[in-house]
Amino acid sequence: MAEKLRDQILKDSVWRTLLLAIIVLVAGQWVLVWQYQRLESRRIEGLEQRVEQQQQAMEERAARETLWAFLEARVTGDESKAARYVTEETMLQLTQGLFVLGGVEKYEVQERENLGEGTFRFRVEIVRERLAQIEIIEVRKIGENYYVNSVQLAG
Repeated sequence: MAEKLRDQILKDSVWRTLLLAIIVLVAGQWVLVWQYQRLESRRIEGLEQRVEQQQQAMEERAARETLWAFLEARVTGDESKAARYVTEETMLQLTQGLFVLGGVEKYEVQERENLGEGTFRFRVEIVRERLAQIEIIEVRKIGENYYVNSVQLAG
């Protein structure tokens, strides 16, 4: 009888041990899956932030290129080329005499500010007849391209 009892305990012990091992294995896999998902979500968040930063840098670069093309056209005196980079609002400002398109000898972009939603404001020092003047130039994205939306003299 004692031998039967010992065999029964050993028999149950093997099954219990096997069942316990399976439970530990499943619990370990759940923990690993949870940790993987947590790490992966952090990685995805980091990637999304980097993509957003790169997108913003590309947008700023495109706005700067439009500004530089506009300013270079002003330096060379090519008013028709400069007109390609402006909106109707800027042309209205030009016709009202709020700023002068030609006569620019050189320029220096001093500051830039991202106003959000595809709009940048640049502070540009314009030298005309050896006199420096500050212009605040707003560049706005319309469709897929950037255009000079406003030119205002500072002060």
